[in-house]
Amino acid sequence: MRFWLAVVAALMLSASVSSAAEGVDSSSAEAASKPDKPLHAWLLIGDFTATPDGSRLRRSDGGYGWGLGGGYFLNQHLSLEGEFLWFRREYERVADDVIPGTADNRSRALSLGLLANARFSHRFSRWRPFVSAGVGWFDSELLTTDPESGLFTDVGDPSSESSAGYQFSVGASFRLRRRSHVELGWRRLFLEADFGPYSNGETELGGDLLYLAFRGGGY
Repeated sequence: MRFWLAVVAALMLSASVSSAAEGVDSSSAEAASKPDKPLHAWLLIGDFTATPDGSRLRRSDGGYGWGLGGGYFLNQHLSLEGEFLWFRREYERVADDVIPGTADNRSRALSLGLLANARFSHRFSRWRPFVSAGVGWFDSELLTTDPESGLFTDVGDPSSESSAGYQFSVGASFRLRRRSHVELGWRRLFLEADFGPYSNGETELGGDLLYLAFRGGGY
């Protein structure tokens, strides 16, 4: 929580400094139907909260994620984007559900994948709220603790699975300079995987990602 309070404070400070440095934008630039440089890219980092629904992966201890992406503005509001996303979550099962041969009841899931997104946004002065939706393909791996070292290790077959996922995002970006933006957003990712006896069938590995992104290019 302190981290996100610091983020909000940093955004407010950036807004005041940038406004003083650049002054008021002209309305003619706002009215342009297409950007002169439609390509853009970004880096995001965030806090990932998983919501498992399996009978073994009961409860999440939290996690984090990061991503890289790029896109192209088709017009003033609509852009098509591609994104690489990586995230991890840690789970804690109830005490009587410890997997035999492991040191304790913790597990860790790692996922990486590619997403294709469509994003709609609209500019209000320096702010640009948006909604985004997309589909992708992910490879997920399950780790558990080694009984001797206590470190996370591969659980064996089946330790990983590839599966489709999809996402929905909302948020807003703030323009610091002409083509540089800072963005705060929330994403809901839907992703399932089956790790056999370790997850007791299909379980939801997706969850909520609250993230901060730095974007360059485009509007």
